[in-house]
Amino acid sequence: MVIGFWKRLVSDFLDAVFLAGVGFLLSLVTGDLFFEVGSQGAWIGLVISFLYTGLLQTSLGRGQSMGKKILGIQVLAMDGSYLSFPKSFLRYGVLAFFVYNQAIAQMLGLTLNLDWTSILYTILVFCALLGCFLMVPIHPLKRGLHDLVAGSLVVKKGTYTSDLVKLDGKGKTRAKVAYGVWGGACLLLTGAGAYFFFNMPQFPEMDKLLAIGHRVSQETDFMNVSVTLNTTHYYYSRSGNSSTTVTVSLPKTNSDGAEKNAAPAAQAPDASRTILTVTGYLPKNIFDSPQKDVETAKAAALAAQAMEGANPLDGIRVTTRKGYNIGIWSFNYSNDSDFKADGTPVEGK
Repeated sequence: MVIGFWKRLVSDFLDAVFLAGVGFLLSLVTGDLFFEVGSQGAWIGLVISFLYTGLLQTSLGRGQSMGKKILGIQVLAMDGSYLSFPKSFLRYGVLAFFVYNQAIAQMLGLTLNLDWTSILYTILVFCALLGCFLMVPIHPLKRGLHDLVAGSLVVKKGTYTSDLVKLDGKGKTRAKVAYGVWGGACLLLTGAGAYFFFNMPQFPEMDKLLAIGHRVSQETDFMNVSVTLNTTHYYYSRSGNSSTTVTVSLPKTNSDGAEKNAAPAAQAPDASRTILTVTGYLPKNIFDSPQKDVETAKAAALAAQAMEGANPLDGIRVTTRKGYNIGIWSFNYSNDSDFKADGTPVEGK
């Protein structure tokens, strides 16, 4: 008996819960070590997940992860044998490509900026996602892209027979429909990506946003700088143990193009204000020391300097965080500091 989409989804959820428990226990054992990797620790979860799933899907785990064992299902090769180690790791690799796509992008040196490499990478990630999920409910043997690549299927434990994998004419037609639906979806994604790339709007403030990303990353203890201007996103990355995000919202304009009157910087942001927000991780030893205030003020000053001559700011907010993300478990804590447009602190903040 082949296993359908929903039972497999529950199995994946149970595995995610189990791996989260592993990540939590590791955080207790390692103490402050994970704080040193900050948001750059997703590769740890990637490695753990690869070993966990890749090994248990073979004869070592009788084709069963913890989630599959609970539900009484297993992964087998098409001939009923257990997957070899290369095929088992290949199977999970297809799944990991979209689950850990950001961590993999960082390993490949991709910044996920608005360029053709990032657009192509995003298309590939979504094609993998659709292949692993969209094809399962349509395919007669409930096989996703990861099953097709590895030559596997998921069955109820102890129910495999050679007749199970034989497809009649109707089954072969359904399989072709599954491939066609997936292929068509990927073509649509590719067309949408190409249209977006060739019709991408130009933003005159981009150079200033790039300057913010570069300077905050290089001259403070923040890293992985992300700059957002309304719907425009820029990502800057460097090695280190912290990360920062810079967000800029421009004021709305009246029908004659004039800017609306801005509210005081100390008030809550709204659609008619220009607020630049810097959010970043700091190492725990810096976050818990007076040096945090120094780094916060430096980030605000750099952002203010970079935006000189651009649309006037109403204020700058720096959200400082400590924490980590290891893919299977994360922890974050943050607080805010408000500054005037020139980078000086707002009184009473």
